[in-house]
Amino acid sequence: DIYWNHKKICGILLETHRYKPAVLIIGFGININVPQNTFPKEIQTKASSTLIESGLRLPLDKLLRSIIEYFEESIDCNQAELHEQYLSHLYRKGSTVQIDSVQGIFQSVTPEGCAVIETPAELKHVISGTMHFTGQVR
Repeated sequence: DIYWNHKKICGILLETHRYKPAVLIIGFGININVPQNTFPKEIQTKASSTLIESGLRLPLDKLLRSIIEYFEESIDCNQAELHEQYLSHLYRKGSTVQIDSVQGIFQSVTPEGCAVIETPAELKHVISGTMHFTGQVR
């Protein structure tokens, strides 16, 4: 997911293909030109949009074009460098988190997409689940 000022503006879903494990399906949704009062009351303190955060109404066609262009450029670039760039932008790295029954400190994400959680006993690699932030960054 992508956060801006500690509020979620983009949800991302990654899923492997059932019969072709080398295939990764990527889906995402971005809150773009959404005014604050249109979010349901229960998420207004957790969700935001590019309009709320920047004050700018973005042209959807140009934004989509730039996302596609960046995606196409990223396919052919050095994947290790791209992963390092991704890691440098991790939200709340070092926070206490919980993913299903695993609780610990969020350390990293592997190139394969596993969340790396430091528990008192070991480093756990969690492949799926919803990450809940339960504490501050240490």
